[in-house]
Amino acid sequence: MIKIITCCILLAITTFGTANAQKSIRSEIKLIAKAGKQNIKLRWAPTSAAAWQRLTQYGYTIERVTLSRNDKLLSVPEKIALTSNILPKPLEQWEIMIVNNDFAAIAAQAIFGETFELTENYSSDIVQVINKSKELDQRFSFALFAADQSFSVAEISGLGYVDASAKNNEKYLYRVISGVPEQKEVIKKGFVYIGLQDYVELPVIYDFQADFRDKVVLLSWERENFDGTYNSFIIEKSIDGGKSYSPITNLPIVNTMRDKNFKSRLGFKMDSLKENGKKYFYRIKGINAFGEISPPSEPVFGSGFIPISSPPQLTEWATTDNRTVDLVWTFESNPKINGFKVERSNKVSGPFTAIKELSSETRTFNDNAPLPTNYYRITAFNVQSSNSSFPVLVQLEDSIPPMAPVGILGIVDTSGIVTLRWNSNIENDLLGYRVYRANFKNAEFARISNEPIKIPNWTDSINIKSLTSSIYYKVTAIDNRYNESLVSETLTLERPDLIPPVPPVFKGINSLENGIELIYIGSSSRDVSSYQIYRKQAKESEWLKTAEKIFGDSTYWVDTNVQINTLYEYTIIALDSSGNESKPAAVVSGSFIRTIANEFPQNVLVRTNRNEKYIELTWQFNTKASEFKIYRRQNEGNLTLYKTISGEIKMFLDENLSLNSHYEYGVQAVLQSGITSKITFIQIKF
Repeated sequence: MIKIITCCILLAITTFGTANAQKSIRSEIKLIAKAGKQNIKLRWAPTSAAAWQRLTQYGYTIERVTLSRNDKLLSVPEKIALTSNILPKPLEQWEIMIVNNDFAAIAAQAIFGETFELTENYSSDIVQVINKSKELDQRFSFALFAADQSFSVAEISGLGYVDASAKNNEKYLYRVISGVPEQKEVIKKGFVYIGLQDYVELPVIYDFQADFRDKVVLLSWERENFDGTYNSFIIEKSIDGGKSYSPITNLPIVNTMRDKNFKSRLGFKMDSLKENGKKYFYRIKGINAFGEISPPSEPVFGSGFIPISSPPQLTEWATTDNRTVDLVWTFESNPKINGFKVERSNKVSGPFTAIKELSSETRTFNDNAPLPTNYYRITAFNVQSSNSSFPVLVQLEDSIPPMAPVGILGIVDTSGIVTLRWNSNIENDLLGYRVYRANFKNAEFARISNEPIKIPNWTDSINIKSLTSSIYYKVTAIDNRYNESLVSETLTLERPDLIPPVPPVFKGINSLENGIELIYIGSSSRDVSSYQIYRKQAKESEWLKTAEKIFGDSTYWVDTNVQINTLYEYTIIALDSSGNESKPAAVVSGSFIRTIANEFPQNVLVRTNRNEKYIELTWQFNTKASEFKIYRRQNEGNLTLYKTISGEIKMFLDENLSLNSHYEYGVQAVLQSGITSKITFIQIKF
């Protein structure tokens, strides 16, 4: 339904928006809309100063076309004129608004003023973004700017309208049409499609932050992602712990500074603080082109402070017996500090970790557990701030290599891409790793990584069309002094096997008493891992996998899930360790033929003796039998033919037992005619 409505709407826009193709269109009206809970606000503006000047004289007409109702497209759109001719209000109607709205004064001067000049206050605050080259451009730019900052100014300027008659179950195509005669200028009309159901809450501005300094705070917020939503901002401050807020500026804050060389996605505003040490709270709101104000952001807070003006200066550093590092520094700065932190890292870029906190009077420190490579810095700190010295490098003599890497693993894909990984070494002075490769396990390994590898993984490419089936890798670790570890254990990887195995061959198919027996000759390929047996009825076309046998098991299989006197077809494929499948074996077919006597062994009784470790079965069978077949299943194993005894004996003793096992026995009679009875089952826990 959505796609259909959208296509029809595009057709409606084309139908209702016909323009005079014979005239050149240089300007157009841009229209946007915002759905409220009970009304729809429209805002528009022409794209050129000349068009704006004419439109302030001839005005605009707003039409509304109802395209859908109750989520159904109307067969005949309903068009009405919401306004006859919208013009800027007469100057006398501006007077009251100008008293309370500075933006109304700007718009009135732009529309009605004989000359267009801004007051000194506005010149210093806004003119940086306005093109001053021509007075008409100035009037046009400031008129649109003022309308953007105040929706009431947009309405009185003839650039805004509120449709209070919109209904919840309808969607509309709004058109703002130029009243300028076409012989003077053809101005393309503006379109927008919207309904009350498109109402959404204004988003809260996020990433609002405050950086406090000496009686000043720099406020910043996410600006770039809200450029299409808000055209100005209100920053509020609280001095009573966040209970009440008031704006820090009389007018909203506008993103007027847009230096193309300044790529920051943030907005910034500086605010002065009356005193240091007092906690101030701040929050921010956005204002959109319809005069709506967003909910406030999460508040940020902090206090001004006097920063530590100068850092400590490290003046001496040395090692003693290659086991201790001695540091000396000087410090002169205000304000008063709480003390010093001795910080250390194995890289000049950090991160630095504090290894000792010292009093403000201390100027020396001895590190009795240094790293092989040390970058030291001294940080002076108090409650509000800190200041750190430049780091200095102190290295111990080091001839001890890292430990050999462990846990090396790898895989080879079918295109010959090898992916290796291993456990990370824990040495603080680790520089990286080196990877070695060989085609034979006892051959000399060649290094294949030119530069030290920073992370414990490596990608290699090999030729998979090789006479050798394996590839071998070793890894070493090196430290910052280029001491190299012993090699890791050798990793052996098999090259991808893309050759399918030789298919197996059926040797025979037989109908047994419990199913259809398949006998086959296994594949001659050495890497076969399993066989898959497929079956279908002769009249069917779809093959179904019936069983999977692990390589090395017996080369026969009995299909017990069969119906009597039904013809089945079978095939079998071999799978190797790489997942390659052989071609299917030649199809064989067979049926399950079985006759069953009406009688069956009855009153099967069982007697157990755990001391002498046997189970005794007895039963009754009235008809003379040639033999009895005993079936047995142990625990979760398969039911198999266990023993065959004379038909004159109606007792069986089983001494091949395991304690704490579950057994299931089946007794079947075979008559002298060869007909077999049904099997009688009994279960017992031994």
